[in-house]
Amino acid sequence: AEYMGTVLFEMPPKSKAKNNNTALVETKSPEVKSVDAFKDKGNDAFKVGNFQKALDMFSAGIELEPSNHVLYSNRSATYSALKNFLPALEDAEKTISLNPQWPKGYFRKGIACQGLLQYVEAMHAYKTGLAIDSNDANLKKALDDINGILEELKINESELVTGVNPESDKFSLMIQWLKAGNVKFPRLYLQYYSEDYRGVHALTRVVPDEVILYVPLPYIMTSQVAMDSQIGQQIIKSGYEVRSKHSYLASYLLQEKEKGKESFWEPYIRCLPEKYANMPIFFPQELLRKLKGSFTLSKIADRIDSLKREYEGICNSVPEFRRFTHTEFVWARLVVITRIFGLVINGTKTDGLVPFADMLNHKKPKDAGDTDTRWTYDENAKGFTITALKTIQRAEQVYDSYGRKCNSRFFVNYGFSLDDNEEDNEAVLKFTMPRGDPFYPMKLRFLNNKDHLLHRREFQVPGHY
Repeated sequence: AEYMGTVLFEMPPKSKAKNNNTALVETKSPEVKSVDAFKDKGNDAFKVGNFQKALDMFSAGIELEPSNHVLYSNRSATYSALKNFLPALEDAEKTISLNPQWPKGYFRKGIACQGLLQYVEAMHAYKTGLAIDSNDANLKKALDDINGILEELKINESELVTGVNPESDKFSLMIQWLKAGNVKFPRLYLQYYSEDYRGVHALTRVVPDEVILYVPLPYIMTSQVAMDSQIGQQIIKSGYEVRSKHSYLASYLLQEKEKGKESFWEPYIRCLPEKYANMPIFFPQELLRKLKGSFTLSKIADRIDSLKREYEGICNSVPEFRRFTHTEFVWARLVVITRIFGLVINGTKTDGLVPFADMLNHKKPKDAGDTDTRWTYDENAKGFTITALKTIQRAEQVYDSYGRKCNSRFFVNYGFSLDDNEEDNEAVLKFTMPRGDPFYPMKLRFLNNKDHLLHRREFQVPGHY
């Protein structure tokens, strides 16, 4: 069978009858026949795209014959077809350890390394395989392809113009920190536009279904990490119920920022915006007056009030938290709300800050097929990945979608709005429960309201309803 233009499965030589002076005949044991059966079934499953069955068959064969390098090679190819490149690499390494003189093992390793964005390691794997068999056509082509990618990356980096960036030093340090932690983004670079505006661009042409960013779990600042931290535990043990779980991450950010260079996260924290002048909660009255008639005014006021109440609530329960000012707390909460990703890790819903991934700007897709990228936490890779959904040309900006939202949400939460957002804009319907209602006290209890302040409710519904 073939995969990616190359022979996928290598068949070990069949046992042959041997006639000699002693007239001995070599025969297969039933166990060996079972191994061949599993291998054949795995091959058949792969050919029709049933990769899970192929994995099961090759794995069953490996259990019977754990020294069979061909089975590990075939399973590595199957993992690669599923884009599950970590186990693909492990099986390729096992193939090589069992038969270091078999070129196919190095080809498998190269394919897996490319999938993990480890281009230099892939090149070395292909070269090693060719040192064993210089005529292997698949290895030759693979090496030519990877050399082309590496050369293009080198040329583009030398031609790169990212604007005059007065903050280049701290961003360079963050990039070094990320690369030291095995964060992979070889086809991307940061573009500086202005003090408050940056973006991510493609260093080379990117094709659909290509992974362009990988961030391992230790480099994701999750809410669980924040809750397990010293400041997180202080808040939890105090018995204070936070108004928003974002406050755990915000408090952790302040704790780590206070540590300075002693913090693991310092290279990342230094690159976060120092201020959020575009956020409506900081607008002076002259700008707020321009919003007269917009229900965002009440949302802005509610956000200001909620942040103040949260800060005071934490300080009253954890007095040492007052070493952070209200202004610093608001900054940290804005960092979280503008950059956070919702994640599912080990089957548990959580969220977190993902360095570099949070540098991508938003673009509203014109339709379902217009999205540039998709992101997820990949359990197999043990990290966060961003995958291209369409072709992105060299030097083009790479966008993320923050989802479909009303402009009021974009405006209050992120500090921007979209010109063309009619389908998603919403209207607010406000309702007040009459105090003269004979069931007023009972209804308040159902609303879980103890202070008689929540007798008003408002609902946002799509404007075109």
